[in-house]
Amino acid sequence: MKALNDAYRKEKDPEKSTEIKDKMEPFYEEMGKITDRFIATHIDSYVTAGQLRYKVSSMTYPEAQAVFDRLSERVKKSKLGQEVYQEIQKLKNGSPGSPAAIFSKKDIDGEMFSLADLRGKYVIIDFWASWCVPCRKSNPHLKELYRKYKDQGLEVVCVSDDDPDEAKWRTAVKKDDIGMFHHVLRGLKFDGKDFDRSEDISELYGIHSLPTKILIDKEGMIIGRYGGGGESHEKMDEKLKEVFGN
Repeated sequence: MKALNDAYRKEKDPEKSTEIKDKMEPFYEEMGKITDRFIATHIDSYVTAGQLRYKVSSMTYPEAQAVFDRLSERVKKSKLGQEVYQEIQKLKNGSPGSPAAIFSKKDIDGEMFSLADLRGKYVIIDFWASWCVPCRKSNPHLKELYRKYKDQGLEVVCVSDDDPDEAKWRTAVKKDDIGMFHHVLRGLKFDGKDFDRSEDISELYGIHSLPTKILIDKEGMIIGRYGGGGESHEKMDEKLKEVFGN
């Protein structure tokens, strides 16, 4: 496992990095099972809170809330327990049944864009990055979905985790030919010592892994989350068929 980890950290080619990551997946799955068993059987342990703090990002909101509810009151009220609670609330804010958080940003063309301007439309918010191989591979299918449903009121907003390097962001948008979508950066800032998340769109929706897609209805309510903390991306296709009737 250490050899694979070292190779993954050193590999610069995105495709090869993905291959190495795929080889590591069985190890991560087994570690995940061990963690799940520990959490289920140690509800009064601070270690459980620490493990759950990082596991929330891979859980749906109902799953995370159910696990948190089973913890002892002592652990819930601890510093770690409260951190877990805050992470679950962020996940809730980006999950079905919650209103979509409104954000306004300068888009890729330097014009102001606001999610509020798309009220009355169905919207896919695609959290992605130029360096994310699965994100880039999903772009052709996202274009297919857009072409299929745009006349019925579908819009796509791409939120990129490329704040440190706008040039790579712009190059990826051009190379993948996705200029027909709305494009903004997530808004994460770093002052050299710490991160400033005050304008971070990903923080609003509890996004911790890429790609993650959020589906919003005409009234601005979240009706689907796909990827990190949600259902599989294939489920989004099914939901769109249900929404648009074809």
